[in-house]
Amino acid sequence: DLSRYYKKDSINDLEILLNYIWDRDRVKKIIDRGIEIEVFLGGYDKIIDSQKTYNFFDGLATIYFIKNVGHILK
Repeated sequence: DLSRYYKKDSINDLEILLNYIWDRDRVKKIIDRGIEIEVFLGGYDKIIDSQKTYNFFDGLATIYFIKNVGHILK
């Protein structure tokens, strides 16, 4: 049951999330603070481009690429 983690957001919140511009330098600053990043990717993701995401985080994070699953890793 994930209901305690669910927060209803607005369309504006979703647009901000979907249009966020990722910057490797900003991610590196987070890592330099001692924060470890793990990225979970599904090979059949229809929401994001898994390969581009993999390329972006390669060398920055631990990446788990699960070939036969989609966006929610199912």
